[in-house]
Amino acid sequence: MKIRHVDFSPDEFLIGVAGMKADEIGVYWVICSLIYSTGAPIAREDQRLTRLAGCHWRRLEAILGTLMAGGKVVQDHGMIGVTRCSRELQRAVTRTEQARHNGLMGGRPSSENSDLQKPDGLQTKKLTTNYQLSTTSIEGARKRARTKISLDWKLSESGKNYATSRGWSVEQIDREAEAFRDRNLKTGTLYADWEAAWRTWVQNAPKFAGNQRTQQQSAASLYASERAALDAWLKPSRIPGGAWFGHGP
Repeated sequence: MKIRHVDFSPDEFLIGVAGMKADEIGVYWVICSLIYSTGAPIAREDQRLTRLAGCHWRRLEAILGTLMAGGKVVQDHGMIGVTRCSRELQRAVTRTEQARHNGLMGGRPSSENSDLQKPDGLQTKKLTTNYQLSTTSIEGARKRARTKISLDWKLSESGKNYATSRGWSVEQIDREAEAFRDRNLKTGTLYADWEAAWRTWVQNAPKFAGNQRTQQQSAASLYASERAALDAWLKPSRIPGGAWFGHGP
């Protein structure tokens, strides 16, 4: 009998493979799957097992030895079996035979019996509800997808009004809007709300301006110190005997 379904308990499986190496777990699971698929212990075919488990045959021999020593698998007359797999297969066979017997006896109750009095305490309502995301929510999520700024992007009136409320002049708004568009075209930044991105740009403008002034001042200070050092090096100096010489040309 071909068994199509067996019960699997992830908690019991994790407990059973605790302390095993990754390749040992892989070989063990391949063996279990083959036993479930065939419905019986499998013949020890090292070439087949190495191909399915993706390991070298020498490593396979070592893993099988470890699994047998730990009682995970058993080998008898060239056949490999797993005690738990045999137990689950027997349960599956029993379940299948019971379902077949019920079918011969008439299967599920027909709808003609729906008007019969139900036993006390019988729950007739569904215990769970299948909730699905509404189409409106899906469409809203799609509309909020992040996009790149368009080549013909123009600052909206609300964006201009926001910048004006922060004390920006018309000229500054036009200059910064152009810089905002060009920068995002260059970087390919993705935003779900470009209006919000513009407001963030306006909010951060003072900080960016302060950083730029700091950089300019640092550059000017560095130039001044280097120029002073160069002038000192080029300044003529007196050598013993009263002669003058200069370092420069």
